[in-house]
Amino acid sequence: MVTLYGFAYSNYFNIVKHALLLKEIPFQEHKIYPGSPELLPISPVGKVPAITTPCGTHISETTAILEYLEDNFPANPLMPSDAAERARVRQIIKVIELYIELSTRRLLPTALAGIEPNPELLT
Repeated sequence: MVTLYGFAYSNYFNIVKHALLLKEIPFQEHKIYPGSPELLPISPVGKVPAITTPCGTHISETTAILEYLEDNFPANPLMPSDAAERARVRQIIKVIELYIELSTRRLLPTALAGIEPNPELLT
């Protein structure tokens, strides 16, 4: 069984969790936070998400995890079968990661707390 390490506040953890659910891969969650000494043997840079595969291999970084899941659990594919369409999906993912998610992540704590953000964050 796959073990997923991380916490629900992490967008990247949730991406992997939803992929596991969509692909109907049995998994267990292990709540853990970045930088935890317990996480370092699993994720060398101490980041989440990370997984332990059924054969005991540890994998970190969202994209690497998703590619592992796609390669090893072919049911319910995450990507289209056509190479050009897969490239388009990867393009959209990269745009979201670099230009949307990274810039809006700094607003997440204020959004979750229901407070007005610091005006400096909006520039």
